[in-house]
Amino acid sequence: MVLARLFPWHEPGEDPWATLLWANGRRSLPGRAFQRRWRGHVAPLAQWDGSVRAPG
Repeated sequence: MVLARLFPWHEPGEDPWATLLWANGRRSLPGRAFQRRWRGHVAPLAQWDGSVRAPG
């Protein structure tokens, strides 16, 4: 799943596609702040330290 690969710190929610669009600032989701700036994790997941990446 693309969402889990690029944004491993975000829960997919009811609609993973809508959550992916929200995570990269393309739409809003009820109950979640709009993502004006975003940063994905493009390195191999084995290199992810488990922290939430701050936008920007």
